[in-house]
Amino acid sequence: MKIILLFVLAFSPCVFAECLPVTGDRILGRDLALADPQFSALPASVIVGSAPLPGSKRVFASAELSRIARTNNIQLSRPTEVCFEVPLQTLADQDFVSAMRQNLPAGAEVTILDRSRTDVPPGDIVFHPNGLAAAPANDPSVQLWRGFVRYTGTRKVEIWAKVRICGQFTSVMASRDLAANVPIDATALRIETWTGPLQREALAVRLEEVLGRIPKRALKAGAPIPLSLLIQSPVVRRGEAVKVDVQCGPARLHLDAIAERDGRDGEMLELRNPVSGKTFRARLEGSKAVLIIPMGQTI
Repeated sequence: MKIILLFVLAFSPCVFAECLPVTGDRILGRDLALADPQFSALPASVIVGSAPLPGSKRVFASAELSRIARTNNIQLSRPTEVCFEVPLQTLADQDFVSAMRQNLPAGAEVTILDRSRTDVPPGDIVFHPNGLAAAPANDPSVQLWRGFVRYTGTRKVEIWAKVRICGQFTSVMASRDLAANVPIDATALRIETWTGPLQREALAVRLEEVLGRIPKRALKAGAPIPLSLLIQSPVVRRGEAVKVDVQCGPARLHLDAIAERDGRDGEMLELRNPVSGKTFRARLEGSKAVLIIPMGQTI
């Protein structure tokens, strides 16, 4: 049995042969020609197979090489198996940090606490902000950031890191507790520069972005104010009278209607004609409403 095994190893050129690197998502004629000069007559851009996944190999057996040769009118004297693989590299912490800094505020400090260790193909390391998970309540300074390595232009390998990100921010802060659904006045606000963990939401940085707006939920004193938390104050309250400009063809008329709910500038608001009792919808422009109706329709 030992003699047979040694004989096989001695006459199997693919056992110790190194695989050729392939950097595209397809193995092309020029790749095959580098592996075996007998295929130099192949068009350089002709596709002969798919590239292997990272960590695996793509082997062209003798029978497959003979078929490719026959298809392309190439005479092979002795087809020998050839092997291709995607080259891999080991990433360092600094590779992760450099990619992360591209999507972090200037001056933010990043500490890698743990990360994926799998070797990856050479390519672009990408950490999008939307890959940053919310910090756990028991340790708001630690976050999981999922990213990827883009290689061959179309393929990706996922990577991850557990990070601590700390930055300096200037934003509008609540100087006292803010109640939900209550317009915010200037006495409840201050602008402050502070240091803390990375904020996933865009924060208000100017008082004008907050004044008069309504928080959708309560906010504690000393907290930065996310823009997504704020909505406009209603310009019209339910039950209030609204001046309506009605346009019907060339005709123009004005009437007073009653708001059926709170409304904000630019919204479509349901209104009631107090004379006819009919309800209709019109677009608010400031505290007034504009309604365009087809000829012959009444409200």
